Amino acid sequence: DGRVAVVGERNWAMTLPAAGVPVVSSVFFYPQPGLWRALDPTGAQRDVYNRYQRLLLELAAQPGEQPWRIESPRLDEVRVTLDPQRFDFRLLGARFVLTPRANADALRRNATLDLLVQADGPNGFALLRVK
Repeated sequence: DGRVAVVGERNWAMTLPAAGVPVVSSVFFYPQPGLWRALDPTGAQRDVYNRYQRLLLELAAQPGEQPWRIESPRLDEVRVTLDPQRFDFRLLGARFVLTPRANADALRRNATLDLLVQADGPNGFALLRVK
């Protein structure tokens, strides 16, 4: 499975599925049960993500023990904010992570990722492999 987790770029999360690339983050008519079981095994936050949703993955340091935060700032949007250094990207069920170049340095220090490709410039990106 070559699923891609698009982190920090909303347009890529919409464009890749249109090109036939399987993604973790995009628009889903039904909740993704495997993802939510991995992030919320007890279902404590089921009310937040159990809906039609535009799933967005973002990066930001997370205080406390849990290296992610699930929230729904709008009725049709679920945002998962991941700690770039502590989050275990294997939980997403993706083989790759695609992110804007600005996030690459923070993600390089994550033990569950390997940098594959990095492109600089105005549309720069980083592609990382999940270990």
